Amino acid sequence: MSMRHYTRFGAIVSVLALFAGQTIAETVTLQTVDGNISIQGQIVAFDGETYELSSSVGTLTLPAGGVVCLGEACPEIIDEGARTAAIGIVDAPSNALLDRLFKAYADGRTFGLAQESDAGAPVLATFREEGDDEPVLELNLSSPSGREAFEALVAGDTQIVVSSAPIGDALAEELIAQGHPDLRAPGREVVVALDAAVPVVHPDNPVRDVSLPVLAQIAAGRITNWSELGGPDEPIRMVLPQPGSSAYQIVEDQILRPNRLRLDRNMELVESEAIAESIVSDDPGAVTLVSNALVSNTKPVPLRQVCGPLSLPSTFTVRAEEYPLSRRVLVYTATQQQSQRLNDFIAFAGSGAAQETFTDAGFIGQTIEAVPLSLQGTRLALALMSANAPEVSESTRALTELLMEGDRLSTTFRFEAGATEIDNKSRRDAVRVAEYLMQPENLNREILLLGFTDDVGRNDLNELLTLRQATSIRDAIVEASLGQIDPSRIDVRSFGSIAPVGCNETLAGRNSNRRVEVWLR
Repeated sequence: MSMRHYTRFGAIVSVLALFAGQTIAETVTLQTVDGNISIQGQIVAFDGETYELSSSVGTLTLPAGGVVCLGEACPEIIDEGARTAAIGIVDAPSNALLDRLFKAYADGRTFGLAQESDAGAPVLATFREEGDDEPVLELNLSSPSGREAFEALVAGDTQIVVSSAPIGDALAEELIAQGHPDLRAPGREVVVALDAAVPVVHPDNPVRDVSLPVLAQIAAGRITNWSELGGPDEPIRMVLPQPGSSAYQIVEDQILRPNRLRLDRNMELVESEAIAESIVSDDPGAVTLVSNALVSNTKPVPLRQVCGPLSLPSTFTVRAEEYPLSRRVLVYTATQQQSQRLNDFIAFAGSGAAQETFTDAGFIGQTIEAVPLSLQGTRLALALMSANAPEVSESTRALTELLMEGDRLSTTFRFEAGATEIDNKSRRDAVRVAEYLMQPENLNREILLLGFTDDVGRNDLNELLTLRQATSIRDAIVEASLGQIDPSRIDVRSFGSIAPVGCNETLAGRNSNRRVEVWLR
């Protein structure tokens, strides 16, 4: 196996092994910091700078500075790198997620955890070995705005940024022009969990659903009374978190801008999503948009897609990123030249154990979920609605027959228009899918990679494009399996624009429809 995957992920750190040359029977996982490459096996030897790992593809020698060891059989190391790091938390949902992550990391490493807080907001997390006064890792927390957080990151004042909104292309390009690294690059941008922005109202509000265009008109001040939406004759009070928050950015980017509207200049802005949710819980006329993880005393309102079906933020629709306001919780780092312990913490954030923790905290982990065709009502409805031509109807029938006995995996790969290269999340997802497919219960199942696109352009060219996209996903999964998955086991097919999961009338819907699905039969 080529070592190029590992040597690019940071310089060798200075470590001292508490043991070397021993054979460890228990299985461990050696994972690159960004989670793109993951290998399981038994440690044959560790000399402080390299691991010798016995795996299913032979004995491998891996540099300690390029990977993180996960598992109880990992060697104890003394990290001579900096033990203190600063984390910039852009929004309240990320704050809640980190609180659970700290506890899970401490439990998984048998560390003691001390958290100090100021007015209810955590400002410091310290991890110590039992009986040791010197911390193994100390994390200082701050809550800057999005721009401030990323500027501090590239300046070296902050080592990690956690945000429920990605760095915008404009800011990323601006920082690159100043000589800083591209924070969108693999290894610097890591998706650690999934979330959804949900419109919520008071529990007594009778409104049953709302569309994104209607939300845009409310935010722009054009719809001002609930009676216009079938509710009571009562003024609408919209409350939003302040600029710089991920919820505010979603309103701007995914609700207002696609509908060519601007935010009402008299919009009521508050400090956080939690405060906005609290206001709505007390006011029958209020509405806001908050993280699904923060919904407690309010009523979530389903989103009515412009082509008809309702959309709810279930674990599957958010994992597949088919709920219209799905969002990713991201961790950003400016460099991999960090302490081994901090790299270990970042790697843990993307691990399976952490994903379960995020789900418990109200977020949605990236654990793979399998759902049969019979439970995908919205998908079937949209497929039938789109089958308005004989050739489309025939293709839809063929697809339905193909999938009738199959299970769709929640992991879905998406592409920009006309592109065949996968993004950072898709690279890590290829590893998850490979691991899932190699589980004993799945070894004898047929694997289907099905490419779909939007309805823009010629059908024959769309089908050719989606076939190339599905093929690139197959290659990524085979590579992630280290050759353990035979490419001939994976059936790659293209179905063009049939069976949409979103509405092709909108940009968000078209983006959702450009995808590669994974099915097992």
